[in-house]
Amino acid sequence: MKNCLIFLTNSYPYSSEEPFIESEMPFLAKQFDKVISLAVGLGKNAPKTRQTPDNVDCYNIAKTSKS
Repeated sequence: MKNCLIFLTNSYPYSSEEPFIESEMPFLAKQFDKVISLAVGLGKNAPKTRQTPDNVDCYNIAKTSKS
């Protein structure tokens, strides 16, 4: 893999929040061989609600506690 972007979000692509990322992601996907999107502000069973380019891998890093 030549280059990779690790992209931290609050909820993208698992909710309708952060709408600006949806328009930026195709540009980022063209600039990097792989984009890894990590959503850090969700519950553990949130469904993916948005489409992403093929070279974008998305992971919901669920909150395990409130502390």
